[in-house]
Amino acid sequence: MLRLLLLGVTFAAPVSLFLLDRAPIAVLAIWLVTVAVLAAAPRELWPHHHFGVGLACVFTGGVLAWGAAVIGFLATLVIAVSSSLCGQQTPAACWLPVLAVYGAGGSWALAGGARRALLGLPAAVLVAAGIGLAVIASVPGAHGYCET
Repeated sequence: MLRLLLLGVTFAAPVSLFLLDRAPIAVLAIWLVTVAVLAAAPRELWPHHHFGVGLACVFTGGVLAWGAAVIGFLATLVIAVSSSLCGQQTPAACWLPVLAVYGAGGSWALAGGARRALLGLPAAVLVAAGIGLAVIASVPGAHGYCET
């Protein structure tokens, strides 16, 4: 459960800053959960490492995952526009396989050593982006003209 919370707050906490003026209580709650998860994760995931080393691995893995998310987003955008995958009938359920792959891959990465987390978290993000692109390409309503 802690691994899934860590995977969730990796992206939810920074994104929540965009809600600052609309829902400050929600942002505060998200960041309190983030602090609690970050305080518990290194000791729980890698008890044989010093707390600072574990925390550095968690932060570095998160930064690498964000970098992979930006690369995955840009690659998906380029492929979607060039392949005309800009239809309006794409169901919201298309995100379920992406989240499942990210959750499974990220959980696997965090279950191993600290080095696996550093490489596995960005890999899980990139694989999830690829799965998302494949799902969107296979949905009939996703095809349409892209206005750029």
